[in-house]
Amino acid sequence: MEKNCKHCGKGFTVFPEDIKFYESISPTFNNEQFTIPAPTLCPECRRQRRMSFRNERSLYKRKCDLTGREIISVYSNDKPFKVFQHKEWESDAWDPMDYGREYDPTRSFFEQFSELQKLVPKKALHIPDNMINCDFCNYGGNSKDCYLCFAPWESQNCLYSRVAFASQLDVDGEANLMCSYTYQCISCVNCYESFYCQFCENCQNSSFLIDCSSCKNCFGCIGQKHKEYMFLNEQLNKEEYEEKTRGILASAEKLAEFKEKFEEIKAKAIYKYARNTNTENCTGDILRNCKNCFDSYDLFDQQDSRYCELGGAQTTNVHDSTIAGLNMVNGYEQIGSASCHDSAFMVYVTADQDCYYCISCRNCKNCFGCEGLKYKEYCILNKQYSKDEYEELMTVIIKNMIESGEWGEFFPTAISPYAYNESLAYTYFPCTKEEAENEGWQWKEIEDNVRSISESEDLKICLECNKHFKLIKQEKDFYQKYSISTPQKCPNCRYIERVQSMPLMQFWNRQCMNADCQNTFQTSYAPERLETVYCEKCYLEAVY
Repeated sequence: MEKNCKHCGKGFTVFPEDIKFYESISPTFNNEQFTIPAPTLCPECRRQRRMSFRNERSLYKRKCDLTGREIISVYSNDKPFKVFQHKEWESDAWDPMDYGREYDPTRSFFEQFSELQKLVPKKALHIPDNMINCDFCNYGGNSKDCYLCFAPWESQNCLYSRVAFASQLDVDGEANLMCSYTYQCISCVNCYESFYCQFCENCQNSSFLIDCSSCKNCFGCIGQKHKEYMFLNEQLNKEEYEEKTRGILASAEKLAEFKEKFEEIKAKAIYKYARNTNTENCTGDILRNCKNCFDSYDLFDQQDSRYCELGGAQTTNVHDSTIAGLNMVNGYEQIGSASCHDSAFMVYVTADQDCYYCISCRNCKNCFGCEGLKYKEYCILNKQYSKDEYEELMTVIIKNMIESGEWGEFFPTAISPYAYNESLAYTYFPCTKEEAENEGWQWKEIEDNVRSISESEDLKICLECNKHFKLIKQEKDFYQKYSISTPQKCPNCRYIERVQSMPLMQFWNRQCMNADCQNTFQTSYAPERLETVYCEKCYLEAVY
């Protein structure tokens, strides 16, 4: 089925496998199945809409509306709802059922849900109790002594990193697994004392590597395997290597000069069409240990899924999922959820089953349009019903949503509790204030909280956004230990730089650029890009 996206106008295909999935995930009430229709937005616009409901990085000081204590929160003071410190939010000091409301069949469901979510108190930060001394972090779990990290898992002493997994002292990293003492690395696995590396595995004491594995003491190399003392893809002896690399990381001027040379090497390099490892019947990029995944990006241990990104871990039969957690099964259009079964249109929920259009609910079953509930069943808009009442009212609600065009659509960005430029969507789908407001989306002016320049040497001005940022002791110690020049840009601009270095979440059909090869593939390298892109066979022949 060919369709045109109602948001961007671009054409997209709804495949027979998609239709079959929508039918399988569709709920039944009173012996009547309510089929989820084919999407009206293309995969990219669906991703953008989901991401608008996740704020990872915009943190504010404010007071807890339950205790009055100063807290850090993803919600600024001007938000129209109460915000509780996360432990208070999890406590029995309040009851989300107190905000329950009757469904009004004469009004839009999304309008009524928007009213509900403005009443239900919000959790200041999305961090569990097993996050120790991580007060300035958001999302994640089982981590310790991390600062301004977002979604760190089983990690320690990390600074300014995003999605660090089982890592230690990962500084300014993006999606690194089992890495230690790394800086400005992207999607690396089991690397040690390595800096400015991307998509590398089992490397150590190296800098500026791309697509390298099992390398040691290498600098500025691409596509190398089991090498040592290489500089800009040239083999040297130990003395020559040490002479060539001396002082580059420690000097901002030398670093900038080296980056220019490295760009020349990058332009001449050969790249594999996708950075997928141990996959079977998959299309997409940065897929690890995946099977039967289509048009997906940066997944780990996931199967039978389509249009997913930034997730995985024992997730099966999920479509349109962003940041799926452990053990998601039979899910559709969700973001930031874990261990849910047979549910759709969900935001940051855990262990829910047969639930639809819920936010921040946990261990719930058969709930619809609820927020903040725990261990509840047969609830609609935070109001309790019997099983028969629930099923009867659900038939009314869904028929009204079908008539209004709401059924099968994720929550609209206009009712997100975050401004667009506070959300994850702004990172991957940036736009101007005017463009956001023309769409009816919220926008927030982000102020520089530092009012005057201090005499302290720790205070710097970002070369990119001109906002102030401060160096903390842990990072200064790290830079000093490894002779790394202090950053010239603030943590957020450094983060944006890393994201821009990663492959796009879009895919194109292309032919191998080896003149002797006719293989075709799907790749995140757009046709107009200048890189030389090979199929896997030709790439391996060229590298080895």
